[in-house]
Amino acid sequence: MTKKNITIIIGVGILMIGLTIFNSNNNKKNQTNTITNNINQNKNNINQNKNNNTNINNNIDNSIKIPTNPTDIVPGLYQNPIINTATIDGFKIINSKVENNEDINKKIVDDHLELTLKNISGKDISDFEVYYTITDTVTNQKEGYYKKLDGFVLKNNEIKSIHFDNKTGDGHFTSNINSLYYKSSNKMIFDVMVSTPGYKIETVSINKDAGGAELKD
Repeated sequence: MTKKNITIIIGVGILMIGLTIFNSNNNKKNQTNTITNNINQNKNNINQNKNNNTNINNNIDNSIKIPTNPTDIVPGLYQNPIINTATIDGFKIINSKVENNEDINKKIVDDHLELTLKNISGKDISDFEVYYTITDTVTNQKEGYYKKLDGFVLKNNEIKSIHFDNKTGDGHFTSNINSLYYKSSNKMIFDVMVSTPGYKIETVSINKDAGGAELKD
């Protein structure tokens, strides 16, 4: 073999080694680029998920209002939790209405359950609870609702009304707008009990004429 041939062979070998190194470097660069692209894609996915979660949270905050008292939404015969065996008179129910209600200025307002209490205990009373049932006299369907009168205070010798009219203010409380009272046009009977610790439970039965709860004009 001549020196010329040897030189050619060596040259070809060096060229092959160079190409191998070049291809290896390119492969490493491609792998690095692929990894970088994957990392960037993952970052994009994470950011997109964050944006989606933010949108979901915004939608929940803006559109879903969780009721503090589900019994004001879903009608039913709810359990009466009142336990009171006291025998001392502390207050009286002196008036009750479920229709033809008026405000303090004698203006007609929407029909609602209204109870007027008088304190005869000799001191201020609070922590009142009310449980009432509504019975449809035609279908015999019956519903029951409980309400704790948070914030309601009946001062000594005071006469004060409680309104279940879904309005705000002292003496005003929520009621279930999906109840028989609002959905049935049949004659109904309300059986109501009012309780406060240390004093005897007071009760009243109220008849509601046919026609349902009427709204003021």
